[in-house]
Amino acid sequence: MLRRSSGPLACGAALLGALAGCTMANPRFDLGADAQSVAGETSGEGVGEDELGDTSSESSAEDTTAQPETDSTASDDECPPGELACDGSCVPAGTQDHCEGCEPCDGLCVDGTCHPEQAHLVFVTSVEVSGNFQGIQGGDEFCAIAAGLGDGLPEGPWLAWLGDGRVSTADAFGPGSVFVRVDGVVIAEGLEDLLDGELDAPINLTEAGHPLPGSLCDQKVWTGLTPEGDVVQYDCQGWTTGGAQGTVGSAHATDAQWAEATSCGLHDCHASAALYCIHAG
Repeated sequence: MLRRSSGPLACGAALLGALAGCTMANPRFDLGADAQSVAGETSGEGVGEDELGDTSSESSAEDTTAQPETDSTASDDECPPGELACDGSCVPAGTQDHCEGCEPCDGLCVDGTCHPEQAHLVFVTSVEVSGNFQGIQGGDEFCAIAAGLGDGLPEGPWLAWLGDGRVSTADAFGPGSVFVRVDGVVIAEGLEDLLDGELDAPINLTEAGHPLPGSLCDQKVWTGLTPEGDVVQYDCQGWTTGGAQGTVGSAHATDAQWAEATSCGLHDCHASAALYCIHAG
């Protein structure tokens, strides 16, 4: 159960055809008996040598006149908004290939900032789901679908931040991991920082980068985990039933309640809540 909370070739052929139709013997090059007669007939009608000479000079002058050079190199001032000049051309700015200027980002480029190679994008789903989403794998699939609704988010794998009494998503990430919101804001500088009970910023932006409205207990998120990433007892029986209760966090919290919102209490599994999703690629 889901609920949304918020013509040159043609001209060339014609020219060749016209030239072919006009081909004939030129009497000036006929070495037969009528050569002198032909020369006499044409001597009064042709163009004088002086005129020919002048025309040739003018043509030569026209052909050799230097044309003004145009500078096709783009500058930042000439590029449209959102682009910058690299190697003389305007290219999109803030991308993986041109993240902080013209140099590529070897890690994760988010909003014009190049983060380390082990950086992971994080968001909270804009669509809520009941606690019966067929286990942690079902949560992962839900996150992948939500990411597809985002603006240019990378393809999977995407993992839901969950525990089911046996498995914790925290075990999927190494100590050097950096966790970054979809707007480029760092929420934790490493796995240890993520699990120390305090975030640098709340995970309150959806896959589309929109902030969730409301206060602490208005935006509940299924977790089944403590702030330290340990599994807990209440997890809708491994996220397979709507007839139990589950542990939730708050998308608006930066303290321990981001993962385990004790102020909000347990959440009935037939009710709906969002999921935290982390890119594991």
